[in-house]
Amino acid sequence: MINEPVTPHGKITHCYGDEFVQGRNYRNWRPEGSDDFLLIHTIAGRGQIGLSPNEYSTQAGESILFETGALQRYRTDPDTAQWHLVWIHFQPRPDWREWLDWPTLTAGVRHLQLAPPDLPAYLLALRQAGRHSRRAAFLSRSLAMNALERCLIHAARSAHLESSQSDPRIEKAKELLLTPQKGEWPTLESVAKACGLSLSRFAHLFRETTGIPPHAYAQEERLRRAARLLTLTNLSIAEIAAECGFESPFYFTNRFRRLFHMPPTQYRREAGRPVKDPMTSG
Repeated sequence: MINEPVTPHGKITHCYGDEFVQGRNYRNWRPEGSDDFLLIHTIAGRGQIGLSPNEYSTQAGESILFETGALQRYRTDPDTAQWHLVWIHFQPRPDWREWLDWPTLTAGVRHLQLAPPDLPAYLLALRQAGRHSRRAAFLSRSLAMNALERCLIHAARSAHLESSQSDPRIEKAKELLLTPQKGEWPTLESVAKACGLSLSRFAHLFRETTGIPPHAYAQEERLRRAARLLTLTNLSIAEIAAECGFESPFYFTNRFRRLFHMPPTQYRREAGRPVKDPMTSG
């Protein structure tokens, strides 16, 4: 039996959130839960989730998700005496439900340790959702829900990476390989260094994880981008080649033909008809 006052909870039609740094006396108790979802993300310190003797200590970088009607008891961990948390109550849109399939902690309560590639963008979107939810300005509610949607997409991606046991260093490398900085495409050496790996270890781990060498992955993804630009823009072949990181239009055309079994000019002409994709063909 919990001898604590029940924490009040008003009706949430969309979302409402805030950010706290709380001390030892911070605690909440809703034995019937709430009629919305509650997401709590720990930035620093620790929080205690659930009832003794099965309390769970949430760590920095971890999010807890209470589903509708789930018992809500959470408080500052007495051993750390401080908890920096961001929280948001929300009504999930129907198409969000699949994004909320996080690992189960206990009945109606889920948790997720955000993978490094997604944590900064996830936290930024979560904070933006809270800020917009507290404002009464024009379209603030829509902006809040939009930010929350981005937040949950990053969470779903992180949950997928966790369940598939993908190496976060390789996920980071994939992003870096396709992201030029100040007009310069990254080298394999710079990507390996950014991921904390030697070049040889990076090349081995990337191929072991993806089944393809990093340079081949980068080239193939850039060619797929080029194929889209051919069908959606009026850029010339040379301009598309340069945009996708190919210095020579001749080399670009040669690589494109190998992947799509036709030159870029023919691919553009046949854009209105189904084009055989070597990744999906049987």
